[in-house]
Amino acid sequence: MARLFGRELPAQTPVGESWELFAFAGRSVRVGRGTSAGRWLSELIRSGRVPVSEAERRSGTFPLLFKWIDANRPLSVQVHPPDDHPLLPPGHRGKTECWVVVDAEPGAELYVGLQGAGAEELREAVRCGEVERLLRREPVVPGDVIFVPSGTVHAIGAGVVLAEIQQPSDVTFRLYDWQRVDPTTGQPRTLHVEEGLACLCEHPQAGRVRPVPVHRSDGLRLESLLTERQCPVFVLQRATVSRRVRGTIPRPWSVWMVVQGQAVAAVGNRRELLRSGDTALILGDADFELEPTAAPVVLLETRLPDTGFTAWL
Repeated sequence: MARLFGRELPAQTPVGESWELFAFAGRSVRVGRGTSAGRWLSELIRSGRVPVSEAERRSGTFPLLFKWIDANRPLSVQVHPPDDHPLLPPGHRGKTECWVVVDAEPGAELYVGLQGAGAEELREAVRCGEVERLLRREPVVPGDVIFVPSGTVHAIGAGVVLAEIQQPSDVTFRLYDWQRVDPTTGQPRTLHVEEGLACLCEHPQAGRVRPVPVHRSDGLRLESLLTERQCPVFVLQRATVSRRVRGTIPRPWSVWMVVQGQAVAAVGNRRELLRSGDTALILGDADFELEPTAAPVVLLETRLPDTGFTAWL
């Protein structure tokens, strides 16, 4: 994240992820720039400034969570429960997520789903330390898109930086941790094998997503990455911009994650410089202009289903 996004990181502390935009379970990001700079996102939600459902407004919850993840070594093999699963604590959601690869070392892989194995075979593989042989591998390069519905066994391999868009949940059942020992305790990290197996399911949409071109003109390319047919939680598209463009953000809002480049965005009478690594929440029913200053600019646009994407001109 220091190399790609110019982030200042602590010298002696490994940093594996950055939570960019979130408000749930009593935690919230503080707005860094823009008309609400310095205010907590949860505060803006409770005040009605950011349109969400009534239940989310009362609790100060934003319906999605946005992260950058930098995996220098393989992350644990996990599974997340779906919505309304009996193992979810009261008031918690499931966790469906999508990964968009930003950077990858040669030979980097992600793991999504099982290669024909069931719960009993997976339980035995955990006991014997042989889970890796059951995982479905996805070799990745920058730009690849991987969909991980709740209930899908998954892990992030070493040498990958990615954007993660997900439901706001931190309920994770760890099935396997590559037989590592926690240096702070001298013990292996806790596993949640039976809970994870109880949530296990194979989703036909899980795995690699093939981007679908939806628009191409001089200086602007749009690709659909996730539709509401594939993902009922959020929809996702990617814009690659190399000239000044205009458009309209529909209601209620859009979230942009800038993967590459930088541009000046003008919304109303405000202008903001968006750099690679920035995540912007833009309220809807607003006209904008985006002018690249370091092209091409690649950004991910996330919206709720049934709300329509930005109208780019």
